[in-house]
Formats: sequence, C-alpha cells, structure tokens
Amino acid sequence: MGYNTVVEINNDMFSDIEEHPEAFVREIHRQMNPFPGEDGTINLPQRYNVGRVVGCYHADMTQLILAGGNTGSLVLTTYGGRGAHNDAEAQLRVLKEWADKLGYQISKKPVKRNKFNHSPIEPLKEGQVP
Repeated sequence: MGYNTVVEINNDMFSDIEEHPEAFVREIHRQMNPFPGEDGTINLPQRYNVGRVVGCYHADMTQLILAGGNTGSLVLTTYGGRGAHNDAEAQLRVLKEWADKLGYQISKKPVKRNKFNHSPIEPLKEGQVP
C-alpha cells in the first residue's frame, strides 16, 4: 500500500512554485523525513513557507489534520485501514479517539421528547402548521 503524504500549499506562493518546480519537489521529499527540529515547512529560493508537509504515514493509518492560517496541524494518527475515513461510523470513531486524547467524551444529543406522551418531537416540515 505504501505511504501517503499530506501537503498544505499556500496558494499565494504558487507563482514561486511554478518558477522553481524542481526545488519544490526536492523540498517536499526532504520534509517527508525532516531533520530533528524541522517542522515540515517547504522553502524555496528567496521564499520562505510556500507550504508544509503536514503528515507522512503508511496508507493503513488515518491522519486527522486541521488546516488554516497558512499551515496545517496533524492532530491524530490512528490505525484505520484502507478508506477507513470514508463512512460516518469510521469518522465518528476517529472523532471519539481525538476527543479522548484531549480528555473529552463524545455522546449523542438526547432526543427531544413531547412532555405529554414522551414521543420524540419531529421537526416541522416546510409549510406544515403546528
């Protein structure tokens, strides 16, 4: 199965990437196995932080990544197997694992119930009058 590498690219720097495609590829390759103290930042000649290698893990691992602010953060890696993040049940498992790592628990919201007969309250459909 091999490995998967997740790369965040700063779109504003794309013209610099086009000018130095070979250097860009070399930097990605180098940051796939960074030296101690490096954070995966991809630099080009005369340009700092055109992107970042966020994660590089075996394809059997699921990587949970947050992206924003011109960077990406790997917050969780977990065994997932092939395509383990493609269905809601697997996504919920990863979410619960992340919450547990942060010291939280995830639980489903309680169903709103009618106070008179305790049946579930259904939301009104469009055009329906209560």
